[in-house]
Amino acid sequence: SGDDPSADAWNLLESELALFAVKRMTGLVAVHAASIALDDKVVMVPGRSGAGKSTLSVAAADAGASVLSDEFTMVDPATGLITGWPRPVRMKHEGRIDRLHLATTSEPLPVTLLAFVVHEEGAENRWSEIPQAEALVELLNHTITTRTRPDDTFDAALGVVRSSLAISGVRGEAPGAVASLFRLLAESTP
Repeated sequence: SGDDPSADAWNLLESELALFAVKRMTGLVAVHAASIALDDKVVMVPGRSGAGKSTLSVAAADAGASVLSDEFTMVDPATGLITGWPRPVRMKHEGRIDRLHLATTSEPLPVTLLAFVVHEEGAENRWSEIPQAEALVELLNHTITTRTRPDDTFDAALGVVRSSLAISGVRGEAPGAVASLFRLLAESTP
């Protein structure tokens, strides 16, 4: 409050307004997930705040991929196709938040790889394929409208899971994880 709010206050306001908006959307279902496209194949990385979605998004952009979103991915419950939430990627750096304009728009795309991976400092990439039923439950845990729009949310999550290979586990540093995820993406059929 006051005449000169801090950068932290503005960032908090932006986050709260975005959450307010996605909770009240109709039609599309919001998932707390980064989405990255490479050659019309999409890897979706659901995760809570602090899981490393933004860091992974920056590394993917550095590797030549298109960042559709680092925060919210929109799913059409009728088709299971996704679009991003093209806002600046926010990276914490030396006590401030840098806003990187990396997110791009695309036509709706199917998810090829659903990656439930969490960053663990100093770790090697350790993930494995998970069954569709487990992926569905995990994805529902990251949707924003599970309680307010359960039918649409379930349909959206089911559409994503049906089109994708799902993995779960730990990832190491972002550049190496991106390279490994892109290899899986290239091996997966759309």
